[in-house]
Amino acid sequence: MVKFNVLTPTAEDFIFLLEQEKNILWKRIWYIEKKTIGVFFIEVFSTSVSTDSALLNVVVEHDKGENICQIWIEPFGTGYASPDRKMRDLIHNIGHIATKNNWQFERMPTSYRGDTCPHCKATYVYNKAKGMGTTTRVCQNCGKQFDSHEHIEPEKEWGEVRNKRTPCPYCNAVYLYNKSHLRDDGTVVCQNCGGIFQLPIDDWTQYSYDWYQEDNEMLQ
Repeated sequence: MVKFNVLTPTAEDFIFLLEQEKNILWKRIWYIEKKTIGVFFIEVFSTSVSTDSALLNVVVEHDKGENICQIWIEPFGTGYASPDRKMRDLIHNIGHIATKNNWQFERMPTSYRGDTCPHCKATYVYNKAKGMGTTTRVCQNCGKQFDSHEHIEPEKEWGEVRNKRTPCPYCNAVYLYNKSHLRDDGTVVCQNCGGIFQLPIDDWTQYSYDWYQEDNEMLQ
């Protein structure tokens, strides 16, 4: 499941986007005082002529008082009839709407659900006593060692050059960005999927960017 927070006064653009889907099995939209809640179940077929399908559950919840919209996308189904491609399309379209309107758009981290061994495909949750402080795991099923995903470091600093290490809200790939990557509108282009998103910059990082001196040798 992926979850997004979008700072926006309205959720109607996102509701309209979902209502354009061809294979909606069920939908319901509630307008309750200061809240808008939309629930969609979208069927995803592996091909245009296939009867094998998967399912996407999409929930949009907008709080008008807080001007924040939360969007959850949860896939059901794996293998031949995978909803991954449709899920990626929805994420890109949601991000495009947010970027076009200059709404802050961020992907929320999911809770830790364990690491999958690349050797035997078994998934276990590893506590601190079993190596959560490092990226190295020993599979509880087959006993082989593997590396889990590295912990994300929010920023790295070389001298006066400030670099932002941040995940793409579309594909979750993590890359290092500096001022040379910033476009005029404050967005960057993901180096993995090409998605355009606002680079989250705190006050200290912004100060460093303002006084940034281009030095490509330091980034090599």
